[in-house]
Amino acid sequence: MRWRKKNQMFNGKGKIQQINALVSPANYHNPTPKPYYDFVVLGGGTAGLIAALGANALGANVALIESRHMGGDCLNTGCVPSKGLIELAQKYHTSRMFIEKFGQTLNLDTSSWVQASQHARAKIAPHDAVDRFVKMGLDIFMSKASFENPHVVALETGEKLRFKKAAICTGASAKRLLIEGVDAADVLTNESIFHLATLPGKLLVIGSGPIGCEMAQAFSRLGTKVTIVTQSKRLFEQNDISISRLMQNVFAQENIDIHFDAHIEKVVPRGSTKYVVVRSCAARIEVQFDKILMAVGRVPNTEGLKLYEAGVDVDQKAIVVDRYLRTSQKHIFASGDVIGNTMFTHHADAQSRVLVQNAFTPFSKKAVFATPKVTYTQPEVATICAPGVSFSDCKQVTMSFDKVDRAVIKDRDQALVHVYIDEKQHIQGAEIVHPIAGEILPQLQLAMQHKMKLGDFSSMMYAYPTESEILRKIGDRQRAQRFTPLLQKISRWMVKWL
Repeated sequence: MRWRKKNQMFNGKGKIQQINALVSPANYHNPTPKPYYDFVVLGGGTAGLIAALGANALGANVALIESRHMGGDCLNTGCVPSKGLIELAQKYHTSRMFIEKFGQTLNLDTSSWVQASQHARAKIAPHDAVDRFVKMGLDIFMSKASFENPHVVALETGEKLRFKKAAICTGASAKRLLIEGVDAADVLTNESIFHLATLPGKLLVIGSGPIGCEMAQAFSRLGTKVTIVTQSKRLFEQNDISISRLMQNVFAQENIDIHFDAHIEKVVPRGSTKYVVVRSCAARIEVQFDKILMAVGRVPNTEGLKLYEAGVDVDQKAIVVDRYLRTSQKHIFASGDVIGNTMFTHHADAQSRVLVQNAFTPFSKKAVFATPKVTYTQPEVATICAPGVSFSDCKQVTMSFDKVDRAVIKDRDQALVHVYIDEKQHIQGAEIVHPIAGEILPQLQLAMQHKMKLGDFSSMMYAYPTESEILRKIGDRQRAQRFTPLLQKISRWMVKWL
């Protein structure tokens, strides 16, 4: 089987140049600042863009400041390039496994495929182009910025923006650990891994959160030998242990080594070969590596903003806000990763919608959400929980996809669903492990929003055969449990006499 190495999809450098021309154009000149702005937004990622566009739609005079690339982490170093690489790895893995069923082999040179993630960025970048937002009426300033006082932001390029209200949406950056003896050139984060020219032969992943698990599996499927070192005692530690066991089995089958309850002591070079010393409760071992991916969390981007000049309080680099997303200065708001806790693109989007409502309408709303979480491994792991609810206080209702015909046909019968209900049968949360778990979860999310009971799914007609039919089946079973001995007795009487 041949592969055209010159396929434009894999011309990573060319794609990056195209993207930068849209989201960080070198020839862009900042506009002349207006005397006064109704709203100044710091940060051009998801949180900042939603806040700026929302305020603009309401008629506010808006300026948006971005220091690097429009689109923020999601477009440039997070969701978009990572999902592009995951999709490529999944297609290659599926093709290889299918061909091997027939005794054939698929051997392609995947060494340069990392930069194919730029293809996904190139397709999404026009949505976040500077020119697009300028045409919408926003004043876009490409510069670093800091507060001069509670109503003035000073740009590194010399301009000063005076405002009535502001939103800080500067996002977060990858956290780094200090490791004795490590060469900085060998350390990767989500901000650098998608710019690799070639796949590393051996990749050491520190951390087993979403980024760590997703990248570990994707690189492994493309041919890299992957080892995970994590302080956690199991994968998906926040989920039910059945999910941990299932996913650990998946990773083991794909030859991904995992060292739990462990940490790295130091790097030991031996000639041209590099090792890390890994200490766990079980042993002290050495693991060879070519590159290290640090996936140990994120730190809010507040350094250099001079928030003290604006009187905005910070706690461990995260901006302190109330439930209405107001900072210690009530005319200055914040949303997204910069306030810490739940760092997801969709969460930032939802927060900024509330922020705009609270800043520019009399109808204040609390920024409290049931936030869906999806880790894009294969299978995916999707979770949602109602605010203030603990799964330990709920009844767990479980069903495996081996009860669903379409899943059995597609060899997806190892997947499962946990639904959590309260004493009144209302759905309080769910966990799903399935190749498209993130696409099934919203049905349960909508049910939670409308205070539905699990048994209500029993009355919904699903097309046959579909995998989401599992929700009707689990609803059938839950409704059947309400058919008490008394109801059975009444039913028999009705059958006999009616």
